[in-house]
Amino acid sequence: MLAHTYANSQKIDSLIFSKLYKELSQKNPSLILSKKDIEDGFFKKNNCIYEKGSDYMYICVKNYWNKNWFTDFNNDNIDDIIIKTTESIIPNQKNTFNLLILNKNFNILNTYSLYSGGLHGSGNGSLRIDSLKNGHIHTTLLNNELHEDINERDYKPLNLEFFINTKKLQEKHYSKCKLYKVNKNIFKKTEYLTESFSFDEYYNEKKTETLTIKKGIYYKAHFSGCDEIELSFNFSNKKRKRETISKLKVKKEWLKHISFLSKNTKHKHIFSELESKIKENQIDSDSYMKYNRYHMIVTLKNKQKIYLDFSFSKHFENDITIRITSQKNDDLSYWNIMTKKLNK
Repeated sequence: MLAHTYANSQKIDSLIFSKLYKELSQKNPSLILSKKDIEDGFFKKNNCIYEKGSDYMYICVKNYWNKNWFTDFNNDNIDDIIIKTTESIIPNQKNTFNLLILNKNFNILNTYSLYSGGLHGSGNGSLRIDSLKNGHIHTTLLNNELHEDINERDYKPLNLEFFINTKKLQEKHYSKCKLYKVNKNIFKKTEYLTESFSFDEYYNEKKTETLTIKKGIYYKAHFSGCDEIELSFNFSNKKRKRETISKLKVKKEWLKHISFLSKNTKHKHIFSELESKIKENQIDSDSYMKYNRYHMIVTLKNKQKIYLDFSFSKHFENDITIRITSQKNDDLSYWNIMTKKLNK
């Protein structure tokens, strides 16, 4: 369902908007509800799904444009456009601002996504576009929890400014973060590696790398943060049988994956130390094993915490999760040294 809130732009009219929306949908099929999204007892109407025999709306996807949502994002003297997608799944709502980089014939050259929660949706508030100027998107984050005082429950609106920098969408304040200049390459380069950039929940840069071993078996890594590092690894094997296993076998599994990551990532130093500590059973006292899940915590010499989860239940999507974190005042010298090496 297409909707617009203002009169057509002098440059882009309804026909061109429909063309852009169709092209965007081909690049991102989730913008259109297909037959496979419709379960028994439901029917589709105007890109919404309703329950048969009632007016209950289960899910609805709508797209909007605004005559003021035009600016030149990539400095090629051609105006680009934003299309907003609202996905309502009762009782939640998710908004996505799709930035479309256009050529002079109104064809899409590239796309960027800016995600926002709804009033009752996931995420840290609802993002509102206030204006577009000189390639920058000026926004207000409503119902903001990013700087929430837990005791006072004070949700103050926060002004955020987004722009494209070196072919990545960036929030202005991120340039003040300690991790801004840290090299976020994770795995060693290979033809089986893919990468992408997005935002974490605080609108810091988030890099995702996926290393495919073979069909259905892969490692996925995420690197994000501002002054505190959040580096996580997920291993998934869709073909593995889900069964309860012993602590000893869990330990062997850990060491197998840690050895692989030591050899195939750019952070051998971290995984070598982690491997030694697990072999010597130097784990934190609050590690535990319950509910078909083994949770282990290891503290490295530089005080960085590593959280390891091993699941052997069909209820958990990932078999292995390794999460490396740092606190705001932790020593980041290792990451700065690695950045200098990786940037050479």
